[in-house]
Amino acid sequence: MSEEKECKVLKREMVEQWSQEELVKLLLRQQKLIEKLEQEIDSSQRKTVNK
Repeated sequence: MSEEKECKVLKREMVEQWSQEELVKLLLRQQKLIEKLEQEIDSSQRKTVNK
């Protein structure tokens, strides 16, 4: 494999790895936000029931 082709393959692999890492970060962030929302909904429902 030529050096130029190796560089292109490496670049593509790096971009793919970066993209996967960013996706995982986004998914984790979404999960945390969803959990926070669920807690807020739960606590607001309790307040409504207690009134």
